[in-house]
Amino acid sequence: MTDIITIDDINNYNLEFNDGKLILTPKYTKVTPEELCGINLAHSIINKCIIYNDDKIISTSTKYRSMLIDIWKNMPSQLLLTNTTYNMKLSNENDNGYKWIDCINLSVQDKDSNGAFKELLKMVEINQYKFTINITLFPNKKILVEYT
Repeated sequence: MTDIITIDDINNYNLEFNDGKLILTPKYTKVTPEELCGINLAHSIINKCIIYNDDKIISTSTKYRSMLIDIWKNMPSQLLLTNTTYNMKLSNENDNGYKWIDCINLSVQDKDSNGAFKELLKMVEINQYKFTINITLFPNKKILVEYT
């Protein structure tokens, strides 16, 4: 047999052999960013993430807050402050839920993972970024989210 079959991103599939056949099933269920906004992200784990703009990588963090900070520090402050859904202060605050973030020179009040993802999606749209994120939802559902 001389036929060659090439499969891109084979690591994203589970391989199973059954009756002499190779069966590939996706490890991740693909969902749209909008669908993910309706899914509870509490206790979710980000396995892999890449947020990028053309050839520039903005973030590869696996924490919602760190991904947002990476996006925010690549934005003009005025654009950030006029579009964010987060509570932010220009002063150095570390109480009432605020934490000072040096790289953006703002105090930010945290949100849960659901709120953080909605902010992430909004900031990606505003900045015209793209992303691919692999997430494991609680208890063990794996999903793939792409925004291109």
